[in-house]
Amino acid sequence: MKKIAFIVLSAIAFAAVGCKENGLVPEEEKPVLVETVTLDKTIADGYTLTEEKTLDISEMVSVTPKEATDLDRIYSSSDEAVAVISEEGVITAVKEGSSVISITVGSRGKKAEFTLTVEKNIIAVESIKFDDEIKDGIELIIGDKKDIGPLVSVLPENATNKGVSFSSDKEEIASITPEGEIEAKAIGEATITVTADGDKTGSIKVTVLPVPVTEITSIKFNETSVEYELEKTTGAIDLMSMLEITPADQTEGIVFTSSDEETVSVDESGKMTVKKLGKDVTVTVAAKDHSEISAELKVSAYKFASQDLPRHKGDGTLEPSDEREYLMTMTCSLEKLPAIGGRNNSLHAMLDDKPIIKRVGAGSDAAETNGTAFCFNQMKSTWEESAATSFTIDMKEAKTVDYFRVMNISTDRDDCQVRICGFDKIEGSNDGENFEEIARDFGFENCTALGTTNADGRPEYNLETENIQFPKTLEYRYLRFSFWTQKYFVRRVVGGTQGGSAQIAEFYLGNSKTKIYAE
Repeated sequence: MKKIAFIVLSAIAFAAVGCKENGLVPEEEKPVLVETVTLDKTIADGYTLTEEKTLDISEMVSVTPKEATDLDRIYSSSDEAVAVISEEGVITAVKEGSSVISITVGSRGKKAEFTLTVEKNIIAVESIKFDDEIKDGIELIIGDKKDIGPLVSVLPENATNKGVSFSSDKEEIASITPEGEIEAKAIGEATITVTADGDKTGSIKVTVLPVPVTEITSIKFNETSVEYELEKTTGAIDLMSMLEITPADQTEGIVFTSSDEETVSVDESGKMTVKKLGKDVTVTVAAKDHSEISAELKVSAYKFASQDLPRHKGDGTLEPSDEREYLMTMTCSLEKLPAIGGRNNSLHAMLDDKPIIKRVGAGSDAAETNGTAFCFNQMKSTWEESAATSFTIDMKEAKTVDYFRVMNISTDRDDCQVRICGFDKIEGSNDGENFEEIARDFGFENCTALGTTNADGRPEYNLETENIQFPKTLEYRYLRFSFWTQKYFVRRVVGGTQGGSAQIAEFYLGNSKTKIYAE
């Protein structure tokens, strides 16, 4: 609280003291008390100051009666964060808002007050300032962005409203965000205007230049060939992820082509679509302006299917009389293969695709064109594994195999069904000497009756089994099949007696997961 004390004349004070010492106060020397406090009309109904301004109200306060001598004053502000007042009655405006200013006079606390309103000190913007970096204009390349927001300011620095807005006279060439980020869109010039405080403006020129061409010096695929399983390739394949282009920041651009668009197509962005089965479709990528700088990728699309391994050149196309060049060979544990029951017998009988057209008598050496079969006599019931008869197929190199199939010799007389239904043991090897056991006591179903009869009135059977799966997928060069019991010799239909020999017209090996590249 602030207080002003008005000094009474020293002579009067001295006299008063003297009187008091005598216990008497003259009537004319008693203090005259304040009855009312009045404010000058300039402040009585309120007053407004701008921030940081001052107002001296010490001469704007009057009291009644005029001859009052009890004139001590106390000045106060209800909100000193808005305005403060000194002991001498000088008000200082601090910040925007309002405060009640009170003046209390005399010992009886007579008071007057008014509302002081403090207004913000508005400092107008005089001009727009651009940093040296951009004041003479800027150049951008198509696609570039430039944030000029931090590079623009207003003067004076203490201007009240420092906010600015941005605009471009050619948005199609250079656009600008409300925050001041320019984006170069097309070749040309545009003017960027900055506006502040409603009417103060400044501008700079933006020149947009074309992207400089950086030529490609080399292109390379990270693989020379790729394969895709058609059924599982349902989306586009990004060839860009397979490319190495030098320099990495090239701007020349590249062009994709396919040697077979119906099988493999590529769009301009390098998204490749595999449409159907195909082998070694050439996809080429070349520098846009230098086609001699290029790379090629061989693309194949496959599906998995069961397929027999070829046993001789021309397999499936040769006539019985044609010569064969064998891709597989066979050996047998029997030193000599006899002709059994009129069947020609040889070590390539199961691999030659030569069906028996007509059986000839026992011991005949009929022409091979009349067909061949691999035959050997029935095992004795007392034989042990040590006495096994076996045949071994050499595929010339290790191959993936997961099934085999057996075909009987003919429909003639009692040769109307497959004459074996299993092997006592199956083994594999890659050196032809050290064999690993694959399966033991391996039986399979015999061919079923067709429900028809032949010319002799006997039931007819399928002459060929289904594909019989090995217990696992094999990776061997040699496969050996052994017999030493009777249980895998099929009973003949005629009379229901046990067959006297094992007979195999054709023996097939294959892979059910063979990649097929064409329908």
